[in-house]
Amino acid sequence: MNTSHDPAALTVLLNTELHCAAELLHFLQREAAELAGSNHNPLVTENDAKLGLIDALQQATASRLRFMAAHDLPTDLQTVEADNSGTFNDRERQLFSEVLALAQQCFEENRQVGQLINRRSQFVTQILQSLNAAAPDPQAETYGEDGNTSSGSPRGSKDLARI
Repeated sequence: MNTSHDPAALTVLLNTELHCAAELLHFLQREAAELAGSNHNPLVTENDAKLGLIDALQQATASRLRFMAAHDLPTDLQTVEADNSGTFNDRERQLFSEVLALAQQCFEENRQVGQLINRRSQFVTQILQSLNAAAPDPQAETYGEDGNTSSGSPRGSKDLARI
């Protein structure tokens, strides 16, 4: 293993990667909060912004990996943390750990966003199904002219419009 690398250059690359991961995490947290909120019309996800953040993180990671490959350095955190040869200094090990932790948080936050989107989608699907005359939902409650509720009525949206 070649131990000669510029620690300042690696630190800059790790800091860039850390910054990109933090920006993506912040975006995902805002997105999750918006989806989890009581707002029934959440802002449309800014897909271009999200894709830009993901692309920036991927580019930062690729730059670091190219640097490390060029200097024959290990790239996995376990090897970096276990290194006793002096290949990495304490600051580099700390930055590696922070990048890994943020990447894990981004993964978890993205998973939560997916779950929230899925829940909203299921809710909307259930509402639409309850209004469909061809497939009435036995759990759906509708209101008649007299104010009484009925469950599983075969009324469709056409019939509901007359109520």
